[in-house]
Amino acid sequence: LRKSEEQLERKFQLKAQGFHFDKVVDRIANLLKISPPEVLAGGKKRQTVAAWSLLCFLASRELGLSQVWLARRLEISQPAVSLAVERGRNIAEKKGYTHVDQ
Repeated sequence: LRKSEEQLERKFQLKAQGFHFDKVVDRIANLLKISPPEVLAGGKKRQTVAAWSLLCFLASRELGLSQVWLARRLEISQPAVSLAVERGRNIAEKKGYTHVDQ
């Protein structure tokens, strides 16, 4: 229960700081040293897959965006978003990208 409350508080805090989907895209582009359009480009290149995966993970975990919303926004299926979230979680843990605002 405490963890849920902390996550909810964090989501509200990030929204109050002006974090939204496009800002997460910019943050990931900065982390991976690519342009924001490249984050959203799609495709099968390693860098693009990593960017999409991190985007799905951080947007759903940090901002609380639904996987259905992300699927519509990225024009992919919801199961593809679900897989990307898991890949993103693994990448974030390996690289230490645990929060959008770090």
